[in-house]
Amino acid sequence: MRLVICEKPSVAKSISAALGANERGDGYLSGGGYIVSWCFGHLVELAQADAYNESYGKQYRYCHTAENLFNPHKFPPTVIVIFVSEHLKKRLNNHLRFVNGIFI
Repeated sequence: MRLVICEKPSVAKSISAALGANERGDGYLSGGGYIVSWCFGHLVELAQADAYNESYGKQYRYCHTAENLFNPHKFPPTVIVIFVSEHLKKRLNNHLRFVNGIFI
């Protein structure tokens, strides 16, 4: 099985038709050796600076956060913290299941 993640449902519909993935599942289409799923906006986002340390939220402005995340000498996180919107958790979990081969 190959996973195709599309930007939005209309793109997924067109691609799945071309690939022969016509069986509808919960948030995906499958068939012909493909699973075609889609996103709605950003599935994950980088967390705000204060998620790493409360003092970073007071010290850094949003425009400085990305600069510091990618400069290990200024802001060396050992883990990148991501934020998942509540309404997109199910969609992200579906994609993770597909990637891990736990589907259908």
